[in-house]
Amino acid sequence: MSLKLNSSGGGSVTLQEPVTASALTLSLPAVNGTVVTNATPGTVLQVGSTTKTDTFSTTSTSFTDITGFSVTLTPTSSSNKFLVQVVANVANSGADAVMIQLVRGSTAICIGDAAGSRIRASASNMFTSSSMSSTCVNFLDSPATASAVTYKVQMRLNSGTGYLNRSGADVDNAAHPRTASTITVMEIAG
Repeated sequence: MSLKLNSSGGGSVTLQEPVTASALTLSLPAVNGTVVTNATPGTVLQVGSTTKTDTFSTTSTSFTDITGFSVTLTPTSSSNKFLVQVVANVANSGADAVMIQLVRGSTAICIGDAAGSRIRASASNMFTSSSMSSTCVNFLDSPATASAVTYKVQMRLNSGTGYLNRSGADVDNAAHPRTASTITVMEIAG
């Protein structure tokens, strides 16, 4: 037995019965928003991304949401994982650290272990007022849910003002660029 599939673009695929009596499973990629089921583990099922091109600032000494810097996806299975990639271009008005943390819903994830009075964060950089740095987080999360999941990025500092997508001094010349920051989330079949 054989089956021939024709596409509107003129191509075709012919499937023939396997030589052995075992079942034949065909996995096709998602097309026009169609959800793929029974995907091979490690397959990327869907991708969500947010690019923040405007600036953000805070003087908060506790973690606060960076406005407009989140991604929400609904997993196709509770056994799937999400690969979260963040590039946040941050700065401080003074010579102090800027810390960011990755949050799923209201739970901080991918943060360091507790150690005395040290702040637990996903990433951090130390600055002078004229500098800006790309601060990156890559984390494979296992939310264990089939409900919608929101990933967001928060920022805090110890002193000064923390900035996203601009330098601390923000002088109007070529040495103080404006940048874009991104968060990308990929659902990975489990």
